[in-house]
Amino acid sequence: MLDLEFQKIKDIDRLEKILLLYRGCADKVRYDVSIKDRAAEFILSGVKVADAYHMAMAERGGANLLTTDDRLIKAAAKTSCKISAMNPTDWILGVYHNE
Repeated sequence: MLDLEFQKIKDIDRLEKILLLYRGCADKVRYDVSIKDRAAEFILSGVKVADAYHMAMAERGGANLLTTDDRLIKAAAKTSCKISAMNPTDWILGVYHNE
């Protein structure tokens, strides 16, 4: 899923920074039918297909979903998703203030 997202990024400098962060991720979530089923639940709740898969993958990995897409953040909050979708800046500020 992320490979498709990476291909959409035309700004090479931005892509290199994102890939550097991605390489630092210790855990990778593998796609299986349970991800598809969970994404289908989100889709039925009105979440767009790609966003639903991002949510299902993040949920499976037990990770917060960091996005700059305010529409996705609002949509995720209205579902049964067990993780938080939030803006990366808000996430960093939360980590900083909780230290």
